[in-house]
Amino acid sequence: MTPVVNKTLPEFEAFATGGVKFTPSANLGHAVVLYFYPKDATPGCTTEAMQFRDHRKKVKGIERSTFLIDADGVMRAEWRGIKVAGHVDEVLKAVQALKQAA
Repeated sequence: MTPVVNKTLPEFEAFATGGVKFTPSANLGHAVVLYFYPKDATPGCTTEAMQFRDHRKKVKGIERSTFLIDADGVMRAEWRGIKVAGHVDEVLKAVQALKQAA
């Protein structure tokens, strides 16, 4: 299963930080930022998670990657192999653009 931009995500189940279960269908009606990182407790991963936390994005947690899923369960953007610096701001701009388009 490979997610594709502008296509509905296939149903899957993933366990995020703290054992929280994520499924696309359980989040319909909400925009979701789902991001992955290669290793816990590294400076880059910690910085990225803290930046999302500080911007009040709900964190649900390989390759460092982020996916933006709209309220209909359609993946609208993806970032792969990202660098931490400036990434959160870029994602939040995409979230705002998504809200304005709705």
